[in-house]
Amino acid sequence: MKASVQTPTMGIFLAVLVFTVMILSIIPLSFGQGTQLKVDAPTTDILVTTQFNVNITIVDVTDLYAWQIKLYYNNATLLWLNATYPPGHVFDGRNFVQVNATNDSDAGGAYVLFFATLVGNVTGFSGNGTLCQIKFRAQNPGSSSLNFSRPFGGDTFLWDSNLMDIPATLVDGSVSAVVIPDVTKPITINNYDGLWHTTDFTVTLTATDDLIGVAETYYKMNNGPTKAVSADGQPRVTTESANNTLEYWSVDNAGNEEVHHFLAGVKLDKTAPAGTIKINAGASYTNKTAVALTLSAMDATSGTAVMHFSNDNITYTNWQTYAPSKPWILQGVDGSKTVYMQLRDYAGLVSPAFFSTIILDSTPPTISITSPLDGSEVKSSTVTVTWTGADATSGIDHYEIRLNGGSWTNVGTNTTYAASGLGDGAHTLEVEAIDKAGMIRLSSVSFTANTSLLFGPGYIEEIIILATTILAVLGIALYFFKIKKH
Repeated sequence: MKASVQTPTMGIFLAVLVFTVMILSIIPLSFGQGTQLKVDAPTTDILVTTQFNVNITIVDVTDLYAWQIKLYYNNATLLWLNATYPPGHVFDGRNFVQVNATNDSDAGGAYVLFFATLVGNVTGFSGNGTLCQIKFRAQNPGSSSLNFSRPFGGDTFLWDSNLMDIPATLVDGSVSAVVIPDVTKPITINNYDGLWHTTDFTVTLTATDDLIGVAETYYKMNNGPTKAVSADGQPRVTTESANNTLEYWSVDNAGNEEVHHFLAGVKLDKTAPAGTIKINAGASYTNKTAVALTLSAMDATSGTAVMHFSNDNITYTNWQTYAPSKPWILQGVDGSKTVYMQLRDYAGLVSPAFFSTIILDSTPPTISITSPLDGSEVKSSTVTVTWTGADATSGIDHYEIRLNGGSWTNVGTNTTYAASGLGDGAHTLEVEAIDKAGMIRLSSVSFTANTSLLFGPGYIEEIIILATTILAVLGIALYFFKIKKH
């Protein structure tokens, strides 16, 4: 009797147990045993147009090897952007492969579906972690649930390393998108460094808006037409000037327009300085190694800052502040000399080498008087002076002559000169040879002029002759007078 009562009771118990197992196998994700699959979404309101992230996390899992997750959302409120996975496809130090997230919709609404599995591991992952991060943008006001809750979990599954279902509690989420009145103007800044630039360059404008976001950034370069960054790109400085101007402002998505900014003094100089150099004011020759450099410089944009010099266009002096003149020492022996100059403007542009050439002649010319000979006597009141002269480097420029310390007479390149009106007595003649570099060499002779018919120079002979002549004439006249009287 006792055994007959126990048999149906045991059968009922077994039937209930089998039914329970069947139910659990049908809804493996509906009733968790400590493991949770969660939607971690922002808990505060999301402003329309704002992007935000939703994390799909696993909590207290054992031997997780693969997963397929289907997350539903309201696409009237939210716009799906993308889904990302742990960096390098590594989860808990383990590689996995994943199928790119698919964004689609069915009768239940819009959803994101993705799948992943660990690679080459005997056992799965245990613990807590983030399986995927989904990026949305709030595109319209409203609310959206974020859930796995289509009948009994729908297409969301977790599997262990034996590809058996892992029971888990599904924790859905939701977000709320709102529009907050925006009366705050955007703020735009620029990245111009305030320095001279030597090539065309871009000024980057960066705009921010705390609430609804920036709709567009506008600008005008040098009072030109209005341009938009989204269509025309960032402002580009291409005009050489010390004072390019940039006007810029932004407008946010609520239509708030920022107060216009004016950036002046935007500097661009693409042209190196020009200049000239002259040695001794452009002279062809010099009497000295110490010369004066006369300089000019032209830089219409940033201006000439510094200069330096060289005798060989290789080794230059240190840079020094530009000035219109400079003392300089020529190097080496006599001959052609070239001095080089480079200029640098305030933008840092360096000019090509400008140069000037001069012939250095530090050796005086040669000269020798060939006639009259030194110490000779000239039987005339006129003397013809002859000489020879030469200069090997710059050449003879001209000769000058003077008599008895008087004024110099320029006789050009003639090598003869007639000195007239000489009185009897001692005389000194000097001749200077002057070369094209201004070097001078002098030659002189002393001689005696003697116009007397008898002996030496002076007037005694002339007086005696004159007195004798007068006496002779008087004697003849007296003779004829006596004859006539008789």
